[in-house]
Amino acid sequence: MRASFALDGVRDLRAQLNRLPPIAAQRVVKPAFVAGAQFIKRAVKLAAPRGKTGNLKRGLVVSAPRFFDALSPYVDIGWRSGRAGAGHAHLVEKGTGARTNRRGANRGAAKANPFFEEAVALATEAAFTVVRMTWATRLALEARAWRGGGLRLDGRIRR
Repeated sequence: MRASFALDGVRDLRAQLNRLPPIAAQRVVKPAFVAGAQFIKRAVKLAAPRGKTGNLKRGLVVSAPRFFDALSPYVDIGWRSGRAGAGHAHLVEKGTGARTNRRGANRGAAKANPFFEEAVALATEAAFTVVRMTWATRLALEARAWRGGGLRLDGRIRR
């Protein structure tokens, strides 16, 4: 179970990006989207029920692609896989019907607890505000650095 966090149809922000070189555009967009996704992650962690192991809360991660496309950005929010992850998150979110083992013994049913979808829906608008604020801050820094010649050839900003 994952949620993708993408920003579509924002023409004014894309127009600002087109004025910057590609490396500067990446340094503006990726941190902004990761900040917005971290905001949603915190909301999901608050909404997640606490189980015996705590893996449901602890295993939540934000992942951005290594080669980030500034013109069509997205970030994933989900659970890490493996032992430290939460492979049972979908069972908590959607619930189960009556279950039995191979011998026919009753293992009960789990009620649905749609914490993930609800938390994402509630936090998305505020996360976009975080993205816009981070975007504006980073864009101003990058624009100032490129105008004033404050960048070195390796792409780092001179202080």
